[in-house]
Amino acid sequence: MAKLTLFFNNKPIDVFHLENTVSTIGRDPSSTFLIDSLAVAPMQLKISRHSDGYIIENMSDQYPCAVNKGALVRQQITSGEKITLGKHQLLFSDSATALTTDDKTNNTFSEPSPPSLNKKAKQKTGYIQVIDGPNIGLVTVLNKAITEINTANKTSALIAKRQFGYYISRLADDTDITVDGASIYSETKLDHNCSVSIGNNDYTFFIE
Repeated sequence: MAKLTLFFNNKPIDVFHLENTVSTIGRDPSSTFLIDSLAVAPMQLKISRHSDGYIIENMSDQYPCAVNKGALVRQQITSGEKITLGKHQLLFSDSATALTTDDKTNNTFSEPSPPSLNKKAKQKTGYIQVIDGPNIGLVTVLNKAITEINTANKTSALIAKRQFGYYISRLADDTDITVDGASIYSETKLDHNCSVSIGNNDYTFFIE
């Protein structure tokens, strides 16, 4: 599945999975993907999926943006290209040619499935604990909207805290991630006491 990784000041802060035929990006809440910044137009970008790839279009003349430092009007976009919106950047990647199985089609902002936790449990905090290697026992508190998981001096995954739980997204296409032994390629909900492997690192996710 194609995705856009959102960076702010060169730090990854979110991942947008392009599940829909047409997706929009802007600061207006009606956008498919929201970027809460005055440097971004209310309706900034439109991304359309076609049989031969993806077309991206700048919807606002008052808010110019660029693809690989060239002005963006309307063009096809390919893996590895970056769209610049002020201090924000969107990195486009399309794993369709590399991955033949992807049974997850959750959009970053899609309607969540019915929660398995009761109302009281939703308010509890998630944690991820290292269970092997030199940092064994290290616990990270997942109390932010987005938590980066770094391996081998790079950010390999993001864990997002949402109303109905915690969701992990693969950020580096060259790093394998499994949840309870199943490989993931798009955003996946984490269950209490599930096992997570990111590259060569093993973790346990739990909620308290």
